[in-house]
Amino acid sequence: MFIKKLFTYLSLLFIFSCATEEIIKEQVYSNTNIDYLTNTKGEIVYNNFMDSDITSSLEFQLVNDINVQDYNNLIVNKADNHPVYSGERSLRFEIRKNECSSNSYFDDCSNDRARTEVYEYNRISIEPNMIQSYEYSMFLVSNEYFNPGSVNNPYSPLTVVSQIYFDDLGYEGDQKGQFYLVVDHEQNLRIRTHTPFTYNIDKQELIMIDIFDKWITVKMELDTKSNRFRLFLDGSVVFQESYNFIPEDSIDPQYFFKAGVYNSFISDAKREYRTQVIYYDNLERFIE
Repeated sequence: MFIKKLFTYLSLLFIFSCATEEIIKEQVYSNTNIDYLTNTKGEIVYNNFMDSDITSSLEFQLVNDINVQDYNNLIVNKADNHPVYSGERSLRFEIRKNECSSNSYFDDCSNDRARTEVYEYNRISIEPNMIQSYEYSMFLVSNEYFNPGSVNNPYSPLTVVSQIYFDDLGYEGDQKGQFYLVVDHEQNLRIRTHTPFTYNIDKQELIMIDIFDKWITVKMELDTKSNRFRLFLDGSVVFQESYNFIPEDSIDPQYFFKAGVYNSFISDAKREYRTQVIYYDNLERFIE
């Protein structure tokens, strides 16, 4: 009888311990998540910057510099309870509902947009028989939702978290996004591509679910040797397609990288935006 009671007691103690451990884990996860959403301790990025711990030899500048909030663009430290992939620092972007900013060429506020982004400043020209690639790690902080979604339009509102743009002095029109990562209305990650040198959507494919509160290592590869675009997530190819990177009438064609959060067609949202926070680390450009 004593042994039976002892066994019952130990079983209950084990179950209670496991339950307590799960509760503690949930509390730690929840508190950490809240900290990442609200922790704005860091060094403000005012315009251009290069940080060897975060961006290697790449120099970046703010896309918008008018009506920017202090917490929108920060260089942050591991010691201040921020997620860092390697080294001691990472790059943090935050944008809150009803915020918008602008630059001397474009006003997001009057064009149904909102963003906090930086773009690659020390660009290079792409050439035949060359591979230009970007590799980086990003950490999307979960909230109630990241993209508020719409009632009946799968393409808007649009929430972009990485972009590669095309620019050419001899090509008509302004700079155009060609490859970008999108958080869709189901809070999954998709790749969207455009028909070369245009604003026309070509492909939009699901590449990852369960995307929040962890580091995701991304590599975008522009291969003019085989005329293929390749996308890697955590070391595995998740998308590739044939692509003509250099137009026939090109004059100094360039592709450059943007990091941050970019929202467009925000009036199509079916509910209010929530605070969006994303971290980047180990941003590098490779040329082969």
